[in-house]
Amino acid sequence: MSDSGGDVQRAYRFSFPEDRLRAHQRPLAELFRGRRSVLDIGCGRGVMLDLLRERGVGAEGIDIMADAVDYCRGKGHTVHLAEASDFLSDVAARYDGILASHVLEHVDFENATHLLQLCWRALQPGGVIVLVTPNPRDLEVIGDVFWLDPTHRRPYPPELVASLLESSGYAEVTTRTPWGGPARRREWAGWLLHKLVLGRYFGNPETIAVGRKPVERTPA
Repeated sequence: MSDSGGDVQRAYRFSFPEDRLRAHQRPLAELFRGRRSVLDIGCGRGVMLDLLRERGVGAEGIDIMADAVDYCRGKGHTVHLAEASDFLSDVAARYDGILASHVLEHVDFENATHLLQLCWRALQPGGVIVLVTPNPRDLEVIGDVFWLDPTHRRPYPPELVASLLESSGYAEVTTRTPWGGPARRREWAGWLLHKLVLGRYFGNPETIAVGRKPVERTPA
């Protein structure tokens, strides 16, 4: 692996390894099946871009980490070195899908609102936005995992994410906090015990929110 690739892997040492991330993100990729132009904000190691390409979905990414951009370009992806709001400031109706996975928690409320408004403008009518962010209701997340990344600004509860989307003009907004089990079989017994005791406060580490830009209708 190149030095750049090694730097990328070290930068994401608190995240999943690529093979596990690929399995983790596969259901997200299905949300974009049939789309033609998807933007992955904070594309990181390009795993979602890999999955979308395999599904015949046209996609490009943006990231603020130069090594990550080079790594993705080495895979043959179109990726821009840019901050999301700067990149989207002059973009209108270009994409029919936008993914922002683990981006929201890196910005404060005002900038999160601004980013979602820019995404709304960048989407074509009928386009879909998918947000993934840590679920602060999960005790393991809010008590430990969230704070491993010093660039995290604040957590966003599922209800707040939904409210942000709706106030930015998105329709058909849904949120869910799916189970996130351990990677190793020997850890399942302990995981299930914690789940039984703590219920919704354990084992649901992420919020996945989906919204759509309404289709414009011409007056009758």
